Amino acid sequence: MNPSPAVSSPTPWVRGKLTADAPVGRHTWFGTGGAADMLFEPADGDDLAPFLAALPESVPVTVIGGGAKILGNITVGLFWKAWADRTKDARVIAYTIDGIIVADRIFTIPGVILVLVGGVGAALAAHIPILSTGWILWPLALFTISGLAFAPVARAQRLLSAVAHEGVDSGSMGWALYEQISKIWNFWGTIALLAPAAAAIIMIAKPALPAFHA
Repeated sequence: MNPSPAVSSPTPWVRGKLTADAPVGRHTWFGTGGAADMLFEPADGDDLAPFLAALPESVPVTVIGGGAKILGNITVGLFWKAWADRTKDARVIAYTIDGIIVADRIFTIPGVILVLVGGVGAALAAHIPILSTGWILWPLALFTISGLAFAPVARAQRLLSAVAHEGVDSGSMGWALYEQISKIWNFWGTIALLAPAAAAIIMIAKPALPAFHA
């Protein structure tokens, strides 16, 4: 790829690293992504803001991250619950469910919110029309769906925790109720996982998708 003339010249006022024809895959956990015309790695937010402001509107900007945080948190939660359920031990299950609840509160839910806010903010900063750019509009919609799915997921997790702790206290686990709630948790948890996974694929592939046009 040929570097964009608008950003190929030296920029001594930036403190971050500016690289031409940079392989994006080296910077993502999944190793996905081709070569970027120019890759800017800002030192901090104060370094990024003037860089974006100096770019002409004709220069497209894509913000990338590790590509695994949200998907990783959700996948790990599904894994650990399944692993705990195999033990048939109410103490192990209660401890695991409580850990998943704390992890979602600290990492997953804030992560979804940050992705939405950051994605919208980056698009606005780069003057990219969100509603008329399908590969931005649909991932944002999918992340919103994932965030909304966490409402029934969180409720199911609290119920699962209550059933497991009751099993610890009474010495008899209510497996029928636990499995019934688990089906609800699995359903909404799958949606919460697949929606951001689909969003990641769309953002990488950038296909031509339906959008709103003025």
